[in-house]
Amino acid sequence: MLEPEKLDWIKVYQAGNQGMNFIKPGKVRLMTTERKDIQVARLGNELFAYETHCPHNGFSLKDVVPSEDCIVTCPLHRYSYKLQTGAEMSGEGFRLEIYPIQLREDGMYVGFPKKRRLFGIF
Repeated sequence: MLEPEKLDWIKVYQAGNQGMNFIKPGKVRLMTTERKDIQVARLGNELFAYETHCPHNGFSLKDVVPSEDCIVTCPLHRYSYKLQTGAEMSGEGFRLEIYPIQLREDGMYVGFPKKRRLFGIF
């Protein structure tokens, strides 16, 4: 995972420190950001943000609820990914993009890799 200073932090929820309560335990919510759509899942007292499509073939992970052991499984070909790392469990080398979450006083933020600029101008 990238260091926090190498990320653009985008606010995805307004509720400040109450951000944990916007999603019930064991549930997932689709969120639209200025960068891309992401899924946010709550497992116990942890929040996980991740991409909405399986990296194996692009099948939608919308509304796929992760297991209690923090595994999200694509319903099409059954590829499974660890939400802590994004690693695919069979060792095939696919990786689900995972995004860090920060709960701050003024809202919930998700960290996306900073956009690279061509020659520092684009």
